[in-house]
Amino acid sequence: MSFSRFFARRWWIAFSIGLLVSSYALAATPPPSPDLTEPEDKSPPATAEELDRARQVQLTPAPPMTESVREADYFYRYRQSLLVRGGALVDFNQTSTLGSNIGFQYRFPFENSQRIEVGADLLNEGAGVLHAARFHFADDSRRRWFYKYGAGIRVVPSQQLVTFLKLANWQVRLGGGMEWTLADPFSVRLDLEGAISTEKLTAISTIGFAYGW
Repeated sequence: MSFSRFFARRWWIAFSIGLLVSSYALAATPPPSPDLTEPEDKSPPATAEELDRARQVQLTPAPPMTESVREADYFYRYRQSLLVRGGALVDFNQTSTLGSNIGFQYRFPFENSQRIEVGADLLNEGAGVLHAARFHFADDSRRRWFYKYGAGIRVVPSQQLVTFLKLANWQVRLGGGMEWTLADPFSVRLDLEGAISTEKLTAISTIGFAYGW
């Protein structure tokens, strides 16, 4: 082995050992820690003009709460009901005589607040009235206003089937009122109605109790 080859091998071994030692030393040395003594905010201090402008800013306080927390509204969930009612009626052709009537009404179930209602009333004079109407609730709260419109026919027993053939017995009916739920499913209902025919104009006022389901 020549002297140059021996020297080159020794030099390569020493270089490899030095490289490994320096790599280990660099890996074991932790990075320098940040200097926490320096302030983070390096922006210049506020000038006198900026401080004066900040003093002139007036913050408007929030207005006080005047409205109380509203209770959850009652929801009338019944889709059909049966009403038993009684009241008084006035025939404007004979205003001196006050009549009376008793009867019932059944409201059919529908998906929305537009319902069909049918009923029958017995008058004090011995005649009766069959009627049907389209019924609309204004809302579904505990006290519910409503209105309705429909038609009816006055049934006179002495006329038998001729009752249905006489135009004077047919009525156009308009009405409205309020229904108030006292305790589920019972309600009190007030009706104000008008019945118009070719011979009569009648005002009807009734109060009744309804059961919903």
